[in-house]
Amino acid sequence: MKKLLMALLIAMGTIPTLSIAGVCSLRFTGLSINHAEEVCYKGDVQFREIDEPHRVVGGAMSKDETTIIEMIEYTERSPADKKTKNHYNVGLLMYKISDGSVTQDFIAKGRGISGGEHSGICDFNSVALSQNGGETYIECPDGNEFSSIYILNNTDKKISKEIAKGSVVGVVNYGEFANHLLVFQRNKNKSGGYYDSYYLISPDGKKRKRLTDDAKSACAFLRENGGDRCQL
Repeated sequence: MKKLLMALLIAMGTIPTLSIAGVCSLRFTGLSINHAEEVCYKGDVQFREIDEPHRVVGGAMSKDETTIIEMIEYTERSPADKKTKNHYNVGLLMYKISDGSVTQDFIAKGRGISGGEHSGICDFNSVALSQNGGETYIECPDGNEFSSIYILNNTDKKISKEIAKGSVVGVVNYGEFANHLLVFQRNKNKSGGYYDSYYLISPDGKKRKRLTDDAKSACAFLRENGGDRCQL
């Protein structure tokens, strides 16, 4: 479905940007996102410094409101490729407050799996930010029924090896498991079929704890421990 949509947009000559004017809330002391998915700082929209036609497909904000990650889809012409005039690309654009102003930086940029290549970044399903905004957790389809989760260091822009299988539900911000990922995994029964479980994964991916098999209980735990949202 995504490939068809991208093909239609390319045939039209552009991918529309989000140009709808949205109201920016003044109650946030840091960064925020309005209803038009525009990034705001102290009530002002922060315009994206991107040359390519693009669209925002998702994002995440750190708990301290100092960092926002936007997932961007865009097309890019390749003069060296005579067969394909446009390539489908993906990128992660980071907004960060620094010395009272907002900086923008592409922390990851490359062709997605839909473009037929894997160049440092996948055709991601979702992203989540660590508590301090220093790392981005990337969920990538692995070509099978499940997803793989990686850590992107927002400073050196290096992507880790896979830390877990599953889908990112959210980041725990408070309590004993602060900064742990809440991950949803679909497991196979030995007798056939599947069952769902929710796990807490440590920030480095080395430790995990089974939390529950119930979606409502998992979301309730996340809300009680400062999670921004439950992505189910």
